[in-house]
Amino acid sequence: MIEPAMYLAIVFLLASLLGVILGGQAWLASRQNDYEQARELVQQAIAQQTTALDLNPRNPDYQNRLAQHKQFFDDLKSRTARVEAAAK
Repeated sequence: MIEPAMYLAIVFLLASLLGVILGGQAWLASRQNDYEQARELVQQAIAQQTTALDLNPRNPDYQNRLAQHKQFFDDLKSRTARVEAAAK
């Protein structure tokens, strides 16, 4: 029988892994110059990592992944602004 604490650990891990997958999809979308899709996906990744971190705030992997997603989101905003400025 699995202990309740183990179920929680699995939930934390799954939330974080979903964030990693969404972050990877966001990166792929950005490489295809689909910045709108990339922003949507990275925002979902941030939400998943935030959930994982809220449930386990001392986990350095979750902290690092959230920071990476936020940095990528900021980079996307900058890249989008440059593309829009160039189009004018």
